[in-house]
Amino acid sequence: MACWTPLPSGKLCPRRDPTGRCRIHGSVVPRNPLTGSPVHEADRLRLQAEQADLVRQRKRDLQQRKRRRRYSHLEDISSHAEKVVAKQLRNRLLHPIRKEYGGGTPSQRSLAFSALIHSTVDTRADKKKQFWCYRVNGAQVF
Repeated sequence: MACWTPLPSGKLCPRRDPTGRCRIHGSVVPRNPLTGSPVHEADRLRLQAEQADLVRQRKRDLQQRKRRRRYSHLEDISSHAEKVVAKQLRNRLLHPIRKEYGGGTPSQRSLAFSALIHSTVDTRADKKKQFWCYRVNGAQVF
């Protein structure tokens, strides 16, 4: 069945498709071969409803494109946040020991642990004494 929708040039659309849909004009309905108007009133109403839906959808798409253009520098934070949380959870589950004495490589962790052991009250007091004392004839005076 041919589409036979009136074209802007005044001719009728010659497209034929066995599925019953024209790629440009939508549903193929029985039409008057001279004028191109639908034969049945119900078909005319259905075509008008389809056309109105197409217009609404095109307006919606245009508004979405405008929004994307206006805020092109923004990104969808929900998907980004989900990725970050998944990565953090994966790191916690796979490497729970790394967080115990600070991050980094094993050698850095052992250095951090040894620094905690060697830092006592006495060592800190000795450092203060060295700063505040001065020498007189080779002897330390406080």
